[in-house]
Amino acid sequence: MLPATEPLLVYSHPMRSRYGETDKMGYVYYGRYMEYFEVARTEMIRAAGIPYRQLEERGFMLPVLESHIQYKQPVFYDELMEIRVLLYEIPGVRLNTYYEIRTEEGKKLHTVGQVTLCFVDASTRRPVKAPEFFLAGIEQLIHDARIDALIDAALAEDIGDGDITTLAVYSGAERATADIVAKQDGVIAGIELARHIYARTDAGIRVTEHTTDGARVKKGDVILTAEGAAHHLLTTERTILNFMQRMSGVATKTRHFADLIAHTNAKVLDTRKTLPGHRTLDKWAVRLGGGQNHRVGLYDMYLIKENHISVAGGIAQAIQACATHRDRTGRNARIEIEVGTLEQLDEVLRFPDVAVVMLDNMGNDLMRQAVARVAGRMTVEASGNVNEATIAGIAETGVDVISIGSLTHSVQALDLSMLFR
Repeated sequence: MLPATEPLLVYSHPMRSRYGETDKMGYVYYGRYMEYFEVARTEMIRAAGIPYRQLEERGFMLPVLESHIQYKQPVFYDELMEIRVLLYEIPGVRLNTYYEIRTEEGKKLHTVGQVTLCFVDASTRRPVKAPEFFLAGIEQLIHDARIDALIDAALAEDIGDGDITTLAVYSGAERATADIVAKQDGVIAGIELARHIYARTDAGIRVTEHTTDGARVKKGDVILTAEGAAHHLLTTERTILNFMQRMSGVATKTRHFADLIAHTNAKVLDTRKTLPGHRTLDKWAVRLGGGQNHRVGLYDMYLIKENHISVAGGIAQAIQACATHRDRTGRNARIEIEVGTLEQLDEVLRFPDVAVVMLDNMGNDLMRQAVARVAGRMTVEASGNVNEATIAGIAETGVDVISIGSLTHSVQALDLSMLFR
């Protein structure tokens, strides 16, 4: 019943089965499982910052279109359940949700289910696409879950079954104060992340910020001070510094490119050329450096490139195929297409479904002509051969955004250190 791909989000909600929900055999009554699904789904939406009541107050309803359930083994009275809500796609007109009910800390699977809901305009009672505020909340939930998973993986990788040096030297009762210090000039990023890592490790650690994410720092500046259990400060030191140094390197490079085109209206844009598994953090760092994010992955934007055009049989066919797919699936996804000539651009301009056109490896004179032909009808992105020497000239052609892969694929970490007082 569950899709074969990895979910975008797994949201867990704990519940304990109650006596009144069981039958004479002590099994939870089969009809209760759908109620459990609804409770967990409602709490997921609440966690995204959108209480269901607020959704209705803003004119949207979410009726159920269909539901399916498979019973693997019964849940008994007073068992602590973990109700998992799994999302495999960004909502469109439909919100497709999948479920697992597990006990014994996730080891025992009892039930698998699927519920499809539809966004409906409360006044017209007609289906509509998911509102932007709902999508923003879900995307933030996905963002936060990915960061938590990355933190947990990094700590597990570093600590293993214990920091043996710290365990040998410290009794666990020692307190300490540590400063994170910049060892070179740059743009700092990762302060909020560091605070989050400390909170997940030891809620008793007190963090004092001496600057803010996205701020310029000088060599010798104290970025933040952490006070708490010495062994926890030591155990998290390398993980925090690794994250902050890479994020600050990305932010510093992004700010450098943004400064080079500050005299124009063009903005710096990132790409998917990120460290595998770290895309959420890399793109966060780009934003802190003053850049903008392109698509997060292959699922949140249609980007038609040369190979897609070749397979589809032409520009028109590729655009129409993406527009048809979007309409059929109800996705809130923009369509972008790559062109290399003015003739290709002219063909693209016939299709209002296209929101962004990427000018791939065009010279500046051709880009100026392209911008004039587009005349504000869609966003114009420049891509290819972008470096410190070329970016200002590219920006001066009038393009809206300039995508730069090196922001994240060729990063020089900003040197930071942690010093105990």
